[in-house]
Parts: sequence; structure tokens; C-alpha cells
Amino acid sequence: MLNLYRLILGLLLFNMGNLQAQCPFPQIDFSNCDYIPVGHRSYSSVYPENTLLSLEELFKRGVKYTEVDVSLTKDGAYVLFHDESSIYRTTSGSGLLRDYTLSQLQLLDVGSWKGEQFRNLRIPTLVDALKLAEKYNAHLYLDTKSYNVPALKATLEQAGVSPNRFLPSISTIEDATYFRSLLPNTPWVWYGAGYYPPNVNDDNFYNQCIQLGCYAFEVSSDYAGDSLWNTFKNKVQSRGAKVWVFTENDNDKILALSALGVDGIESDRPWEAGQLVCGGITGNPYEPLTTGNWIFEGDLKANHIGSQIRLLNFSTPKQSETPQFASCNVFGITGIENTNKVVMRVPAYDSSNGLMVFNNSRVEKRGVLDDSYTIIMDLYLPSASTGKWISIYQTNTNNLNDGDLFINPSGAIGINENYHGQITPNMWNRIAIVLDGPNGIIKKYINGIFVGSNLVDPDRWTIWNSSRSGDDQGFLLFADNNGETAELYISSLQLRNYAADSTAILNLGTPKASGIKMSNANSWHARLDIAYADSTILDYEHKTFHFVIPSDNNSDSAMLTFNVYDNATSNINTSKYISTKEPFLWNITSEDGSRQITWKACVRKAYLGSGKKEETTTETTVTVYPNPASSEIYIKNLTKANSSYQIVDILGKIVQQGTLNLHEDVVNTSAIKQGIYFLIVKQDVLTQPIKLYINN
Repeated sequence: MLNLYRLILGLLLFNMGNLQAQCPFPQIDFSNCDYIPVGHRSYSSVYPENTLLSLEELFKRGVKYTEVDVSLTKDGAYVLFHDESSIYRTTSGSGLLRDYTLSQLQLLDVGSWKGEQFRNLRIPTLVDALKLAEKYNAHLYLDTKSYNVPALKATLEQAGVSPNRFLPSISTIEDATYFRSLLPNTPWVWYGAGYYPPNVNDDNFYNQCIQLGCYAFEVSSDYAGDSLWNTFKNKVQSRGAKVWVFTENDNDKILALSALGVDGIESDRPWEAGQLVCGGITGNPYEPLTTGNWIFEGDLKANHIGSQIRLLNFSTPKQSETPQFASCNVFGITGIENTNKVVMRVPAYDSSNGLMVFNNSRVEKRGVLDDSYTIIMDLYLPSASTGKWISIYQTNTNNLNDGDLFINPSGAIGINENYHGQITPNMWNRIAIVLDGPNGIIKKYINGIFVGSNLVDPDRWTIWNSSRSGDDQGFLLFADNNGETAELYISSLQLRNYAADSTAILNLGTPKASGIKMSNANSWHARLDIAYADSTILDYEHKTFHFVIPSDNNSDSAMLTFNVYDNATSNINTSKYISTKEPFLWNITSEDGSRQITWKACVRKAYLGSGKKEETTTETTVTVYPNPASSEIYIKNLTKANSSYQIVDILGKIVQQGTLNLHEDVVNTSAIKQGIYFLIVKQDVLTQPIKLYINN
């Protein structure tokens, strides 16, 4: 019987090896690497920033540190949230976060701006985030927008987690001393707004910081390699602390920073950065996407993806400058495709206002600047507004200079006396503006036809990426510093994070009542009916889903289901039985037909006992504590003498096994390295696998 078991196991491992060659499992253990991947607002390149989903997807990939932003609500609760000025960019609400109670905030959608696939995610409390970090033995580096040490202490106590579960950013010895007096066992990170310490050579400063519990010193990545870098780095590292930098997403720069001796790099794509530095696995951080899509049928909220648009001066808006929504018939204008649809009337703005648009271009460049993008809009110019200068685009989000693109009195589009095309009044026109920053050129299209280009200063036209920099970044529509604006109507608006080519613009054609077709061929969610859901990993940059199924499941096939968003299409039905023995590929084509992505499903077997799915398992009578564990675990409620156990890793490899005594036994786990494992106990039958977290 034993030989038969070995034969079956050998065949299983052989088949698994073949599958692994086609589907290499991504790296999720960085414990043997000198580099520390650090998230920026959690796993924000793929998932909505500062959410529990984004945190867990990061932690289950083995990343142990992430920066998160924390703010206090009106009733004194710490929540994960970045923007201080307003909540428009990432939520369905309006106004300021500090004016909301916790219960009011948690009614808001904080996921849809990143894509409709994340609809109805909620703003998490710091307490819940700490509990999640404790589950994975991870740590939250706090960018405290509202710094209140007693409130931080109360939050830590309420969460009931280890005192090192968060590390606030602190910039002065005085603040660190006070912090240490209230939280003596909690580490922190020195952060001086990205600059070096005031005196890089001051040994006493470093000594004091480390004596007060400083774990790492973080500066901007711009400083790495300059004339003071080695002095700063050596003084920190020689005292046992870490050097961190922020925020970097480019592969070459991440590798260069690591070569300069950086211990940790904040990144929007921290898992990919960890795989790159520690395993030589290269991903692609840049992807052409639609990042904002609006159909103005009653409000300024996006459709499918994108933030709310808001007034520049949203706190004291004038009624005369508030957009209005009504049907074309009510406004007395021509319908779109003979359809009497609802559209938005944009008033003539004075110098204090305009429409603030958050571009949310994801990890373009360093996650801060965007110099290649496309803006498309369906616009109607009434007769009353002809013969005027009309600013349609403004890169200065404070509206402190002249607009950057105008409709001139003759109806042409341009800047600097270089105007092209013709906006025909009293009819709908589809305008496309394409910035090719590296070549310093803007290309202009009307109703799909190229009408001309302008040479521009890329620095002026490069815009701040609002999803990285905050809710005062992006660009303005219909704003000008000296009021060269006029009333007009807009039906649809779309943003893309790349310079679309003329073929793509031509295919979009003329204004449509249904809006502008999107460039989005993603399949964000996929499931396998027999897989352990908590072990599924999406390697987004390689467009691969990795599923783990129990090795004692003898089925050669399983049901794959996946989602298609934004009116994209797939070459197969969204539910299909696939082989568990080889990779499965499927295609998704974007709504506008401009892009097709091939996705892959890889299935890996692991010896985890029962074949039931994790989400349907019932609690076993056998219990284990502590969990997370370090040097030993206690296994209780054993009903048979000479029971046996196995501890297996997430890939199904047995890392430790043995026998157990009746009722309760203790197992030494000190030789098992830090990570996520499964404990399997066999009495009469195998128990359900118990997820076990080792903190060694």
C-alpha cells in the first residue's frame, strides 16, 4: 500500500513538474532576500488604494510592509484614507472626510473609481486593517494625515494586536519622545517630508532616533546616489536601522536603487518589485487603459471607471456656475443620433471655477507624472457661444494661467495662434486630444478625423497623476484664468493613459448616445469551482490566475468562471470546464476593439487533505493555538491515540510531520521558516486543513 502511495505521489509530482514548467508559480516568500518590498497605499497598482481587499491581496503574496494613509473621522475613528482636501476622487461622497462620522463614511463606495469590478468596497477602519495585518504577520507604515498619539494608542489597544503591527511616520525627536512614552514597544519610521535629516552628519540624531525605536529612515528616491547618499546610508545601516525610499514603479530604477544599497522601496507594485529584485522576475508596469469614463446623464459620477468630477471651488459654489442636467429637448438643442438623451450644460466659468478632473493614470512614470494621454469628449457649441474664445482644457489645477487649449472665435481648436479644424455650432462633435509628451506634440481630431497638431512644451502639458498625488491634481475642463469661457454642452468624456493612434480615434467615430467605447480588455475576477479561494493569486502583469486545488481531488476538469467588464467580449463563454492538467488560455477584446488580452489559468495541486473548497468548509473539531505561531503550537481535541499530523506549505510540500498524543499535544515549529502553511491532522480520517501562520 505504501509503494502504491509513493507511485501515485511520484506521478502526481511528475505531472505537477510539467505544469510548473508551463506555469511557474510566482514568488510569495521574500524572507531569504535582503530587499524589503514596501507597498504604497497597499497594492494600489491593481486594487483600490487603502482598502482591505488591496491589503489582503498584498499580504497573501508575501509582502510584509505597506504604507497606508490614516485620517480621523468626525467622531474620532482612524480610517484608511489619503486625500485631505476632499473625498471626491476615491468615494461616492462629497465634501471633506473630517465632516463625516465613521458610520456615514462606511456607506460610501470606495472601489468603483478604480473600476466597476470593485464596486461597493468600503473605507476600512485602522482597527480592521491592523487585524488583517496580524493575520498575515504584516505591518502597516502609517502616513498620519491626522497625527494623534493617544488616538493611535487607543486604536492599537482596540485592535488587540501586537504592538509592532503599525509603524507611524515621525519627523522630530520631540514627537518621537512623546510617542515612545505612550507606546514604548511600537517602532516607527523617520520621515521628513522626503528630505534628508537636517544634518546628515549628526551621529547623535541617528542614535537618539534608534534609541527611541526608529526602525527605518525614509527619503525620496531622488536622493539615492547623490553626494550625501553614502553618508546617510552608512550612518543608518551601521546602527542596525533600514533605509527606505519612495515611490518607484519603474523596473530599471527599482534595480538601480537596490544596487545603491536601499533596504526597501515603496512602490505601487510592491509584489512585482519584490519578485524583480529577489527573483529576477520581470513584469510590465505600463498598460494602455481607459482610466476614466463619464456619460453625463444626471451627475458628475463616472461610468465603469473613474473618479467623480467636481467643481474647482466646490466649497462655496455659485448657483450660476453649477452644471445642469436635462434632456436635449428641454435644453432646446439637437439630440445625439436622433436620441433625446440627458446631457450636461456647462456654464461660462469665471477665473475661480472650472471642472476638476482626476486622471488616475495608475502607475504611469513614477506614479506621479503623466506625459502621454488621450482626452475624448462629445461636445455641443450653441449659437450664443460662437465668436468667443473658449478654454476647453487647463493643466494648472489652480487656474493660475491661461488655458492650454481653446476653441477660437472661428470654431477651430488650438493654442499659440496655431488652430485647426472646425467645431460646427448647433450639432454634436466628438473631439479627441492626444498628447505625445516625449515628442512634444498634441494631435487634434474632430469626429474621428485628424485636423492638425501643435508643438508644445511637454513640461507644461505633463499632468500630475491624481491617484498618486491627491485630490488637488489632474486637470481642469472649461477653465481659464481671465474668464475666456462660454456656455456649452457635453454628453460624454473619456480619458486614456496613453497616446491613442489615429486608427483607434477613427474607429471611435462620431458622437454616440451610448457614450464612447472603452479600451479595456481585463478579466479581473476568475474562479475555479474546486480551488481553495484564499490561495488564488492573480499575477496581473503576466495576466495569469494561479489556482490551488487539493491533490486528492481526482477530477481532470473544473469549472472556470470569469467576469468581463465594460462591454468587452470574450472568445469563449464566461463559464467553461477546463483541464486541471494543463494551462488554459482565453481572450478578451476591449469594447472599442483596439486591444485584445490573452489570459491564462494555471492549476496547481497541493496535498491539503479534504477536497472541499475553502469557502465552504466547516470548522473542524481539532483546534490549534497560538495562530499565528512561532516556536510551538498546541493541537487540541484529539480523539484518537497515535494520531498523525503534517504541516505543508502553500505549494503542497510537506515541511514537517509526526505523531500526536491523545486529547492535546504540543508541536515544535521553530525549524519552520516564516510563512503561510496548512496543518493536516489524521485520526480516523483527515481533518479539514487548518491554515497556520508561522512568525519565526
